Amino acid sequence: SGSYTIPQASRIESDEHTASSIAVQIDTPEQCPRYAARIVRQVTMRPSPLWMQRRLIACGMRPINAIVDVTNYVMLERGQPLHAFDLARISDARIVVRRSRPGEKFVTLDGVERQLPEDALLICDGSEPVAIAGIMGGLQSGVSSETRDVLIESAYFLPRTINHTSRRMNLKTEASQRFEKGIDCDGVISSLNRAAALMQQLAGGKVTAGCVDQYVRTLPPRRPVMVRVSKINRIAGTRLSHTEIASLLQNLHCQVSSENDDSIMVTAPSFRYDLNEPIDFVEEVARISGYNRIPVTLPVIEMQSPQRDTKQLCAEAARDVLHAGGFFETIHYSFTSPELIAALRFPADDPRSQPVALRNPLSQSQSVLRTTLLPELLATIRSNTNNGATSLRLFELGNVFLASSSASQPCEIMMLSGAITGNRHPVTCHEAPSEHDIFDLKGALSMLCTKLHTAPLRMVAGSHELFLHPVMSLSLYLEQELIGAAGLVHPDISEFFEFQKPVYVFELDFNRFSSYAFRQVRFAPFSRQPAIYRDIALLVPENVPTGRLCEAISSFKNNLISDVAVFDIFRGGTLPRGQKSIAIRLKFQSPDRTLTDTEVNTIQQRLLSFLTKETGAALRQ
Repeated sequence: SGSYTIPQASRIESDEHTASSIAVQIDTPEQCPRYAARIVRQVTMRPSPLWMQRRLIACGMRPINAIVDVTNYVMLERGQPLHAFDLARISDARIVVRRSRPGEKFVTLDGVERQLPEDALLICDGSEPVAIAGIMGGLQSGVSSETRDVLIESAYFLPRTINHTSRRMNLKTEASQRFEKGIDCDGVISSLNRAAALMQQLAGGKVTAGCVDQYVRTLPPRRPVMVRVSKINRIAGTRLSHTEIASLLQNLHCQVSSENDDSIMVTAPSFRYDLNEPIDFVEEVARISGYNRIPVTLPVIEMQSPQRDTKQLCAEAARDVLHAGGFFETIHYSFTSPELIAALRFPADDPRSQPVALRNPLSQSQSVLRTTLLPELLATIRSNTNNGATSLRLFELGNVFLASSSASQPCEIMMLSGAITGNRHPVTCHEAPSEHDIFDLKGALSMLCTKLHTAPLRMVAGSHELFLHPVMSLSLYLEQELIGAAGLVHPDISEFFEFQKPVYVFELDFNRFSSYAFRQVRFAPFSRQPAIYRDIALLVPENVPTGRLCEAISSFKNNLISDVAVFDIFRGGTLPRGQKSIAIRLKFQSPDRTLTDTEVNTIQQRLLSFLTKETGAALRQ
């Protein structure tokens, strides 16, 4: 097997001593145990050679100039992040490592002024910060085309310190990721010397003699770990001998001593900070010895059909129904932005207005747990319409999280949400374009309830949800329980999301909805007797919804009325003010005999009297 030889750092040092030109002071030894620096004078700022640029690009880094490229190259080569300062911009010729002060701000290399979190670790000169330790340098102290003298920084920062600051500032860099995982404290000086030698080679200049090395707090030595030959072979499935395992570990620069035929004491080198437990060495032995030496065995799996509960079956069926209705399923993160939730204007006493905040969010846009599925669904509608989509039918089935005062964990509720916008059908020469409206939403919800055999879905005009239009909205009930709402998105929210066309949405509490699903279906034989149809026009007060009239007819106790259908609604003309005309077709049919006109007239008259009492409806003359 081949081996890797670390390049030597050959350099020519001048008579000037580094310690005479720069001083280092560490105020926080518990967060920065070691800080080293040295100087390269009279450099020439020019591009790095092509071989270095190619290697940096291959590793996903952008070449800048010879000085910056050397710091990145050494970081990739040895795992030690470095930073180059313009020495002329370091006031008082000294470096101070300290914590940030309350309200302190700092402009980083990318030109962004950032509010520093409390107790962030900073690299400062005699007057102000010049870098956020282990994360990013400052704009004012960075090297430029006018730089002639360079101060190179090589340090060891405590991993959790860098991790904490990086997360709170939402600022990740190549350097911070390496410091967070841990670096070799013993490699600080060798990496510093390597960078100085490369800068001298590529940018000219003179390297000052020696370096300033403040090693104020010695890290504890690596503790030996006992590994057992039998355990390695049992876990890895190998048949390696004691001698073979010891040899493999020695090739990794580990110190090895034998306790007995089955036990080996192993001390990992300082640069292998990932080797801490016996299982870590088991993995290394398996990797170095070759995965091809591990025998292939098939796992013994007991095949059992999973048992699915009603809610799982209901979720699968709901997806199938919505897919058949032309909807596409979306899947979003459970994390969202507090600004998106606030945009839906939930009241202050609504649990949905108080999302659970994450302690370590990936970003501000994913800093809280979602309390509703709608914000991300509407954001997806916006993204797709901005990219040219002219017709969208989307839905999502997933959990939302509500804060609970009586439990340590938030309450999870499964919700079903959907949204439609744009053209109802593709534009063709055979059909004029038409846009989605609330009736498409009602149709999708009715189809969902029909296919899942729930109780009849009752849609009541108006909803308490402030994200819906005050007039064009519905409250959704199964039996007497409120399970959700649907309607047109409120104009203010449409303006927030920059919608160009109306968007209609619905949201159901799927936990409640599924409890009504898959009710027992009873079939009745078709009647062989002829049916009698009667069309009647009713004058109804304008404030009485059509659905209320249909509910009243359904509650009229007569088994001979087998079907009711509204086929016309008329307003204006000669109708009295505040009245509308609703035309209804009634189907009368008996399962065992032919009905007479006298029977039908009697039932119709009783029905009209009942409707007058319940809704104020009257027969239109």
